[in-house]
Amino acid sequence: MSKLKKISPKTNTLYRGDNLEILKAMPENTFDVCYIDPPFFTQKNYKNIWGDKESVLDWESSRLDGFFDTRDFFEQHIKSGEKGLRAYLEWMRLRLAEIHRVLKPGGYFFCHLDYHAVHYIKIVLDDIYGYNNFVNQIIWKRVTNNKAQTEGSFAKMHDTILCFQKTPVNSKNFNKLYLKGDANKDAKNYPYTEEKTGRQYGSFDFTQKGQGPARKFNGKLLTPPSGKHWIWGQDEIDKGLRDGTIIFTKNGTPRVKRYLDEKKGNLIGDIWNDDLVQPIQANSKEKTGWPTQKPVALLQRIISACSNENGLILDCFAGCGTTMHAAHLLKRKWVGIDISPTAMKVNKKRLEEINAKVTIIDEKDLDLEIDKIRNSKKAA
Repeated sequence: MSKLKKISPKTNTLYRGDNLEILKAMPENTFDVCYIDPPFFTQKNYKNIWGDKESVLDWESSRLDGFFDTRDFFEQHIKSGEKGLRAYLEWMRLRLAEIHRVLKPGGYFFCHLDYHAVHYIKIVLDDIYGYNNFVNQIIWKRVTNNKAQTEGSFAKMHDTILCFQKTPVNSKNFNKLYLKGDANKDAKNYPYTEEKTGRQYGSFDFTQKGQGPARKFNGKLLTPPSGKHWIWGQDEIDKGLRDGTIIFTKNGTPRVKRYLDEKKGNLIGDIWNDDLVQPIQANSKEKTGWPTQKPVALLQRIISACSNENGLILDCFAGCGTTMHAAHLLKRKWVGIDISPTAMKVNKKRLEEINAKVTIIDEKDLDLEIDKIRNSKKAA
């Protein structure tokens, strides 16, 4: 049970404090999407992010200004006494369970990790969400070259983003996304020009694997090749013949006529190495200096696919504010949580630069149930 009284999350708000306690105080079934970029169990210490004295001295030494990703930190912040990786997994499980609780049914959860612990967290999430509610393992190419290759191994060049959907899994909440096709490939695949309209088109196979029945084409019964079936049923074939979207080769084989100007693009799959989601570069305009910053385009892709305008987005490891930045640009509502006061400063500055209204609420300003109990005892 949270030490905080119940919170009705205010949209476009950043909460500064322990995300576990703040999540516990939030109502269930609240958010459409949650993305997190939590500690990876890298054994790195990000406490003094900027390397200056101010960011260390302007906060209590017992609190975080930045974040730790070391085994001793996780060991100190759990009650079971587990050590090493087991301590990290326990620390994460508590938060992952609360994220599941505050997601709406059908809501999407994205957990961004690397090789250090992603396979272990996948098992934890299978347990929380259910094995059958796993949606995708997205591979994001986080480096553009292999200069970081170490002796005796292939270069480690990607992060993994695990995607789950809160029961029940369905596709109604998902928006298909496309990438523009390659111009050279399009010229090859759509080589013809329609005389009357000048539209560019291509001729595509009218069969798929799997045995199927014969169909009528202009009154003639045609049997598909062995091991194949016609891709459309008879009603669709009749319509295609009327509107000219079925054409025939010299040998009388039916083909599908598709126009280049109707092509949405290529469906985005689960390997993201395209130019639109390139990692933050040293000269990037959006660079904040935060050591684990992710590009806005990466979060825009995630949020666009799994929510609509005015949807409510959560990031309870807010960091430098990329999720909130992307959500604002896409006209979504958002809530962020982070324990670091430096994160609050970076978020506020960054969001105000894109004309987003930002409210920051500190954990210490939220009424504590324990204080309420103490005060009632004193009054008695």
